[in-house]
Amino acid sequence: MNFILNEQLPSESTHPTKLHQAMRYSVLNGGKRLRPAFIFAIGNQLHADDQILSMVSAAIEMIHTYSLIHDDLPAIDNDYLRRGVPTCHVAYGEATAILAGDALHTLAFEIISSLDSVHPDNVLKMIRVLARSIGSRGLIGGEELDIEMVNQRVTVNEVESMYQMKTSALLTACIQLAVYAANCNDEHVLVNLTKYGQSIGLSFQIHDDIIGIETDTSILGKTQNKDIDMNKPIYPVLVGMRRAKERRDQLYEEAIEFLKKAGCFNPCLEGLSRYIINRDF
Repeated sequence: MNFILNEQLPSESTHPTKLHQAMRYSVLNGGKRLRPAFIFAIGNQLHADDQILSMVSAAIEMIHTYSLIHDDLPAIDNDYLRRGVPTCHVAYGEATAILAGDALHTLAFEIISSLDSVHPDNVLKMIRVLARSIGSRGLIGGEELDIEMVNQRVTVNEVESMYQMKTSALLTACIQLAVYAANCNDEHVLVNLTKYGQSIGLSFQIHDDIIGIETDTSILGKTQNKDIDMNKPIYPVLVGMRRAKERRDQLYEEAIEFLKKAGCFNPCLEGLSRYIINRDF
């Protein structure tokens, strides 16, 4: 994956060099690459071309990294550690970090719009799906709700709704993009894989809350208990650790059922889904 990302990112020597260095620093400094894993797992099941899946994965990693850069900024989470190294604004300054995130955001759409071997109608669908998933009704809206909920009394349903926007929307978009990358227009497959993405995405975020409490900073690669310190209404705090784990596992089981309904259940996707609820970071 890093080879493809390296190819798609501007070189460090390209003017303006500091901006491009910040972009490369943030994208290439590790990460789980879970979203590309889902894109390839779904795409391969539907017989999509690997080169197309590589480009889609690169675009998604740039979107994901842009969101992390902005999330870590002093105005939002004010975090100093990401993927085990200083956050972008710590390494390059706040202004350059904002611009690096913006540039990664736009580069992702440039990549998607350049997929000449995908049917033009499906390229338009991919652009629409990605834009919606990260806009005010998706990731960015979820981030706003996350900010507004600090120090507030909220319900479990409100938190789950925020998680669906903040985390699940982009993961679901990855799966939908893989469907379109395969030029698959089967509505039954798309609907059930969308529900799979929503369930596994919510399970992912609840597990993220769990390991944010139970796992040490040195393993997490980010600050342990950061959300608790900021008084965010995270799932284990709202319902307790036992119930949080039960809800996470329930969502995993629901996700597997949707995979089966879509006709896409296989050992690879089952293992990837299980990794979501077993990982330490």
